[in-house]
Amino acid sequence: MVDQPDPRWAVTAAQAADAKSGTDIVVLDVGPVLSLCQYFVLVSAGNKRLVRTIAEEVEAQVAAAGGPKPIRIEGLQDLGWVLLDYGDMV
Repeated sequence: MVDQPDPRWAVTAAQAADAKSGTDIVVLDVGPVLSLCQYFVLVSAGNKRLVRTIAEEVEAQVAAAGGPKPIRIEGLQDLGWVLLDYGDMV
């Protein structure tokens, strides 16, 4: 039997984004159809400063909850979008 990834990090990420005024927040369980990861957490933000603030809060809250650090972070230079790759969660 294969262990399923823990969904609490995706929920924590969504709650952190919500706490920093993220909008259109969606948590998708993509594991059954995508081998890349188990969860996508999608969030919109109104401006580049808010994009950075949300990304920093997600990273901080997942770590504070005992979760992993991102394997890779992309998009912080331009801030049109940011991708936090946690392996089982993006």
